[in-house]
Amino acid sequence: VDEPPDVRLQDLLDAPNRQRAHLSQAGRGGVANTAHSWRQTRILDLAACLGRVHWPGEPFAFDLDLVDPLADRGGRWPGIGGAYTVAVGEETSVTDRRTGERPLLTASVDALSRMWTGSRPASGLAVIGAVAGPADLLARLDAALRLPPPMAGIPY
Repeated sequence: VDEPPDVRLQDLLDAPNRQRAHLSQAGRGGVANTAHSWRQTRILDLAACLGRVHWPGEPFAFDLDLVDPLADRGGRWPGIGGAYTVAVGEETSVTDRRTGERPLLTASVDALSRMWTGSRPASGLAVIGAVAGPADLLARLDAALRLPPPMAGIPY
């Protein structure tokens, strides 16, 4: 059995640095960890973002149940969660869910954003429970979205 691709241990932990805070508070000289994020990748316009993928291979379609946790917070942002049909091919399109016999992918906006930008493959996100779908659909998405890792912040 092959090891799952691109799975990071931190993705599997509920609170990766929880013990570090307890050590520092107890005065035992815990190691400090500081991280700065200059940007966050999040799909805001589903049709525009997914439509930029041009897959020259065998076209395929799937149903997508997309969960947007920001839409549930009662703010003004309606979010992009919902039920969609995605057709991947030379021209990739997103439509409201149509009835049909297509495989179903369930994902949060975060997981879909990570997958669609090449940050993580669908099969790796499935291992950590961030997306769910049939193995053959995950393999097709891995092939169609085989992108170099995003290198945000590198000047061109």
